[in-house]
Amino acid sequence: MGKKYSEIQQGSEIESIYYDSALYVNPNYAKVWWEKSTWEIKIGNYIKYFEYMDKAVALNPDSYLGWRGVVRLYYLHDYDGALKDFFDLKKLYPNTPSLAARGEDLDLLIGTAYWQKKDYEKAIQYLNRNITVNGEKSVDVYTFVYLGICNYEIGKKAEAKIEFEKALSYYKECVDAHYYLSKIYLENDDKKMALNHINKAIDYTNNGYLKRDGYREVFGQIYYSDLITIKDAIK
Repeated sequence: MGKKYSEIQQGSEIESIYYDSALYVNPNYAKVWWEKSTWEIKIGNYIKYFEYMDKAVALNPDSYLGWRGVVRLYYLHDYDGALKDFFDLKKLYPNTPSLAARGEDLDLLIGTAYWQKKDYEKAIQYLNRNITVNGEKSVDVYTFVYLGICNYEIGKKAEAKIEFEKALSYYKECVDAHYYLSKIYLENDDKKMALNHINKAIDYTNNGYLKRDGYREVFGQIYYSDLITIKDAIK
């Protein structure tokens, strides 16, 4: 019954009554603690979120360690806390090469956390591991984008260019890849190619392809003003 109201009245008093009733019968029901946490994260009540999620993790770490790590990564920018959860999850499955948390590959998440910590070498290590374990055609296209950004940040522009072009080979509308390729070409004084890529980035942005999230600013968020700044620099 609580799940029914989660679909139509999430966060409502009636939903809470059903979930609390379920916990009254069985206080060790991890899934209910997790269900109670989902509304709290949506309204930004992190204290309540962790109160509920920590109980879910304690009761069923296999299912919820990764979820908690993702929230720490994306919403709190607690990169060390996120990495601890991700590596603790890996310890539970030492013989499983590919793991996921909330639908995302664990090595991609670990690489993302290291990228945000500006530990670019470790980020590259785990992003490449994601590709090696799962295969190039199976990974999220932003694995290549993040690899490109990390290589760009440490001055390996040739390697970065390869990764951005690879991203475009799988997703030609990727604004991030076009944006960074434009920067690289501009820095190499190839204004024709720089203009080509920034125009594509602007066109795809105008058609709704710019990466966004309704609840948070995505990592490496590109804004329309960033695109115009590059185009003005080319001119």
